[in-house]
Amino acid sequence: MGVYLTGLSVVFAHAGPAPAAKLAAVDDLQRLKRSFYILTGLRWLPVGAVIPFMVLFMLERGLELDQIGVAVAAYAITVAVLELPTGGLADTLGRRPVLLAAETISGAGLLLFLFAVFLPQFAVAWAVLGVGRALNSGALDAWFVDEAMRIEPEIELHQPLSVAAVVGGLGIAIGAIGAAFIPKVIDSGWALGSVVVSDVAIPIIVALVLGLVHLVAIWILVREERRESDGSRIREAIADVGPTIKRALRLTARVPIIRSLMLVMIASGLALSSVEILWQPHFADLAGGAEGRTELFGIVAAIGFAAAAAGSGLSPRFVRLIKGRSAIAGFVAMLGVSAALLGLALSDALLVGGIGYLVFYVFVGLVGPLHAEMLHRQISSEERSTMLSADSLSLQLGGLVGTAGIAALAAATSIALGWVVVAGTVAASSLLYLVIDRHLTTQAEGF
Repeated sequence: MGVYLTGLSVVFAHAGPAPAAKLAAVDDLQRLKRSFYILTGLRWLPVGAVIPFMVLFMLERGLELDQIGVAVAAYAITVAVLELPTGGLADTLGRRPVLLAAETISGAGLLLFLFAVFLPQFAVAWAVLGVGRALNSGALDAWFVDEAMRIEPEIELHQPLSVAAVVGGLGIAIGAIGAAFIPKVIDSGWALGSVVVSDVAIPIIVALVLGLVHLVAIWILVREERRESDGSRIREAIADVGPTIKRALRLTARVPIIRSLMLVMIASGLALSSVEILWQPHFADLAGGAEGRTELFGIVAAIGFAAAAAGSGLSPRFVRLIKGRSAIAGFVAMLGVSAALLGLALSDALLVGGIGYLVFYVFVGLVGPLHAEMLHRQISSEERSTMLSADSLSLQLGGLVGTAGIAALAAATSIALGWVVVAGTVAASSLLYLVIDRHLTTQAEGF
């Protein structure tokens, strides 16, 4: 960012006194970026606090691995059903009210999760979390992109989106580290209503507090040029959801690049969900148990998401290395994801597993921003939230297969076999980026 600002000052110095309007636009854009990065970091802090412990928490409450897959599948199904309707709602009603509702509902889901004991209770908690996730997906990015393009229509999106991805990854890493060591400071074993707060329950309480901070930040920082919502506006927004979804589906079916991006995202969802649901029991086996080891799981999760942040930060340079061909960069990165999954499957020691986990998230981080920019360049403001929700829907469809199907396969056979199956699927999906590259080349040539 410092280099970017220095470059601007040099340009202005050589071009003579800059018009006041241009200087004001630069200031507005920098303020917008700061708000976007702050909100992104706060969005992912509570996620980082709970990610390393949610599966362990359910195992502690007595669920088996295949039951955990069923419970988490409730989340994936809810998100899949609501992704497009809620994306359409954000496009018509506004990003700000949808973001506020998303954070409120996510907090309610975490509260239900904290007090859950039986499988149906966990399934309900995950479903509520899915509602919050569906509302949240794409709304913040859509708000930033729309406001940024209003200020500077020709803005290069890859750089701020990459920075945001770095901030998000660091937010998860910081949340994971902080929540992992809090049980070392705060004694567990005390009662909260009818449940006993264990070491792996404390991070969930931390996430609830962090979620409240994020809610306040949304209220203060998110501004958009939209009318205040009233009853008629809400009815109008809901009525427009159906047509908005139809437009999104037609656009996906009509544009080969978007269709291929959605298919790649299904494979990405499969890969991510298979790692998220299986790495904790796998590492617990490698470590000889999870009891009293919250710091181990927090550190592993933090390393993974810091690696994702690093990958996102390197993404623009990675694309330049491949002469600006984003789709070819995506092809290479997805092959890297596949190789890392094979490494995880073959790991028989904590160090080997940790390396595989780190490499997996580096490549996940690399592919994220370039995938996002390719999608943004194919869609307009009117359908941006909806199409980002369609992209997230594809991710959740793959996630549903991972949480239910791969978890059941792992429970019946082994975690290693589950990851080998996923690795093959991801390798096959990487070929879609070659298809995208061909279409992008044709577009650039004007045909």
